[in-house]
Amino acid sequence: MHDIRTPLTALYGLADTLSSDPAISEPQAHETAGNLRDQAMQLDTMVTNLLDMARMQAGQVTLRREWQPLDEVIGASIDFVTPTLKGRQVIVNIDTDLPLVNIDAVLVERVLCNLIENAAKFSPEASSLHINAGNGFPANRLDTVFTLFERGDQDGQSASMGVGLTICRAIVEAHAGQIAASNPDPGGACVTFTLSRGSPPEIVLDVEPNVAFNGAAT
Repeated sequence: MHDIRTPLTALYGLADTLSSDPAISEPQAHETAGNLRDQAMQLDTMVTNLLDMARMQAGQVTLRREWQPLDEVIGASIDFVTPTLKGRQVIVNIDTDLPLVNIDAVLVERVLCNLIENAAKFSPEASSLHINAGNGFPANRLDTVFTLFERGDQDGQSASMGVGLTICRAIVEAHAGQIAASNPDPGGACVTFTLSRGSPPEIVLDVEPNVAFNGAAT
């Protein structure tokens, strides 16, 4: 499956180049190239999820934990999926005094990317995303949404293999956290996950003393 990544990357690059090539004057050609680019990105995401799932199931994933600011991890995730959101607004509401979290930032970004993309796939096109927004899960399937290849009801416009939420659960549980799905009373879908707070290291600012011209420290 690794061999699929190389032609996918080439396909995405070619389609992206064509979609913005000023030498092509036909608008429909630009639109077609843009659609090819978007589909290549979706396929790349599916392949990445399958590879991650295979590694998780084989126990081949070693967490590279570092103390990270959660807001930066969220921001990086949003930046990564922005091209697939087609102008959707993503609203982030988090406390400003959150402590650092000891996580594998790359894997937690994968969790957030999958959750944001799922929210975009299964919610009205005009709606904004609040990280926990969506159309709502079928009440009789809340216990199975994290099952491998479990897919939501689709409108024919979104591609899904039912792998993303399974990846999310595997990564969160690898961090000794928990993940759950619910349908809040106001409507929509809510996926919550927990990460261990731990004891963040103290941040010591390395401030050099001002040095006067005579060499005496002040």
